[in-house]
Amino acid sequence: MGETRKKKEAAGEVGAQLACAPPSPTKTLQNGTNEDPSGNPSLADIMQAITFTRESLKTKIDSLAVDPGLLREDQCRLAERVTATERTLGALGPGLTAAEARITKLDKQTEVLTARAEDAENRSRRNNIGHVEESLPLETSLSSDELRIE
Repeated sequence: MGETRKKKEAAGEVGAQLACAPPSPTKTLQNGTNEDPSGNPSLADIMQAITFTRESLKTKIDSLAVDPGLLREDQCRLAERVTATERTLGALGPGLTAAEARITKLDKQTEVLTARAEDAENRSRRNNIGHVEESLPLETSLSSDELRIE
């Protein structure tokens, strides 16, 4: 039992020494970062933050470097399509002008033919007037006295 007692006393002395020792230059916070006694982050934390920021910025710069390349490709494709459209319209120009002239001519002919058809219809009605008997009751104006209810 003497040895056990000596071990307990030695452990008590070590515990007392640790309790009286000055605080360590850095202490670990709950979030895992180290802080020196003045409240500033440790050099390792600063280096870790710098490395993370550097990697993050590099990723963002790389993505921005890709975007202008895509924009240039889209711009080239658009320029090609505009050029092709201009060529097509240039080739169709004379045909469109001729088609417009034909449409204008057809509109005038349609107006003339419509007027002639209306005139022919009106003339045909005039010829039918002579064949209608004048004593038809529906063609005379009736006064309210002549109305009969049957």
